Amino acid sequence: FEARLEFTAVQYAVTEMYNGDVALDLMVSGGSGSVQIATPGSGESIKVVMKELIEDGKAHGVDYVRKKLTKIVEEPVLAVVRKTLRQRTQVPVRIVAISGFWYSAKNCTKFYQGLREPREKARVCDAWNPQDPTDFNDIDVVMERVDAALNLRLERLNEEPQPELSQNKKKAEFDRDIVALLRTQVILNIIRSALTQKHAIPRRVTVMFARDWVIKDIPFR
Repeated sequence: FEARLEFTAVQYAVTEMYNGDVALDLMVSGGSGSVQIATPGSGESIKVVMKELIEDGKAHGVDYVRKKLTKIVEEPVLAVVRKTLRQRTQVPVRIVAISGFWYSAKNCTKFYQGLREPREKARVCDAWNPQDPTDFNDIDVVMERVDAALNLRLERLNEEPQPELSQNKKKAEFDRDIVALLRTQVILNIIRSALTQKHAIPRRVTVMFARDWVIKDIPFR
């Protein structure tokens, strides 16, 4: 029920923002204890407790968390995506990622801006601005950026602290930002695979990260 309500609200925002020319196909959102995924015909709320995943990451590492996340979300995510979009041929498929996913994109941008070396910035690619949700990005481009930012965050876990650098005064830890990026990576990859797999009709899949809109000069959140 929660997922369907969120989809309805986001669908209204997208319709108003694009003057009825753009249809929303899928919405994903995530908080501290759950993930919601919804399409026009289906919705699901999945228990995903961020605090538990952070502790798992500290104890067992990133591969353990990625596998655990996949096991938790794969079946319900695929059920929602396939049930509604399996027969859809319209291109592109449009996804809006809100709440915790928006913050993940924002942190990805923030991390990009704080990188110390040009070579690292080149690896992350150009940062998008999730605070200005004016267009949809190709999912392959989005995943390239998420993957690169996550990999660099994980590399920091093995670095020793450098007190002379204000952004790196203490040793990095397996934290909420890493888990949020992992959650974004896992779920969007599942969706992308379901919509572009070889036996399906090829589709272009696009993603927009959003949190706040201004509709008819009124803040909508």
